[in-house]
Amino acid sequence: MSNLILRHSLPNANHRTGIEMLQFCIESVDPDLDFEMLRTHVDDDTWRKWVNPYIVDSKRLTTVRRNNRRFKQLEDLDVDFVERKDGIQIRLAEFELDMHWREALPKYAE
Repeated sequence: MSNLILRHSLPNANHRTGIEMLQFCIESVDPDLDFEMLRTHVDDDTWRKWVNPYIVDSKRLTTVRRNNRRFKQLEDLDVDFVERKDGIQIRLAEFELDMHWREALPKYAE
């Protein structure tokens, strides 16, 4: 699920769209398969509990991969964490920040 959220093929779509794509693919391969994905458009609370940890993690990673050099400067100033929208905290010590942005992009896409 984490890979799907990080790498889904619609870069301008949200995570929910990636999950809907997965559901469509699974159901189209074998429509008789006894598999039911959470209906993201029907039950937002259940969906959030199920997928939110992956979304939060992917938002941390995408933020770090775009800002690693800036975050390195903050870390050098003894800043412990950065908080992005929705209260998502990025603990700078958890990431390798001292690399060129060209290295950071593939590293954090893994």
